Amino acid sequence: MIAVLLLLLPLAAGPGPQAQASRLTDLDALMAKALEHRADAWKTMEQYILNEREQFELRGPLGVPLFGERRVFTWFVRDGYFVRSPLEFNGVKIGDEKRREYEDEWLKREQGRERRKAEKRAKDAAASGEPPADVDALLKQTSEP
Repeated sequence: MIAVLLLLLPLAAGPGPQAQASRLTDLDALMAKALEHRADAWKTMEQYILNEREQFELRGPLGVPLFGERRVFTWFVRDGYFVRSPLEFNGVKIGDEKRREYEDEWLKREQGRERRKAEKRAKDAAASGEPPADVDALLKQTSEP
């Protein structure tokens, strides 16, 4: 019985290092291909206007609504950033002036967030002794909605 277990032990250990290396190579090739097409997909995404509906409901016994909110937003690209624009809050249409205020504030927050990320990357690179590869690359938007 022990001899049979000893004979089966190498089979239970899984594939050898050569098989694992080929899997990593296949995975690396797949990821490289996906990253090549990511830029194209991102450019295609910028051509669309996306709609978002945000809904919250608090219900009591027997499903009676106690509280809730419904908001409708649209997303579009401005200055290379996705901007969230409010259309309705609880069924009330948002006026152009308030909508533009919200959009401008959203854009400022996103630009500030990207600036802080770029500064942190530059600081981390300086601490590690690596020079930044490209200043434009540090400042370019990296987040997605």
